[in-house]
Amino acid sequence: NVHGNFEDESVDVVYIDGNHSYDDVTNDLKLYLPKIKPGGIICGHDYSDPHPEVIQAVNDFFKKEPEMIFQDSSWAILLR
Repeated sequence: NVHGNFEDESVDVVYIDGNHSYDDVTNDLKLYLPKIKPGGIICGHDYSDPHPEVIQAVNDFFKKEPEMIFQDSSWAILLR
């Protein structure tokens, strides 16, 4: 993880494509979400049937409240 190299609210986009376990995805979301500027985008890979823990972690973390955009097996959320 390189999250410590970035100030909070200092990046426009974070794309997560790390370990696919539920705990690791949740941890990545917790670590990197604060780094994104308001109006930025958080997104990631492998939101697909072969990776059910990724799907569950993203759904649980965001509680399906924000509008998610999907393209193939990637997901994205515009932060307001």
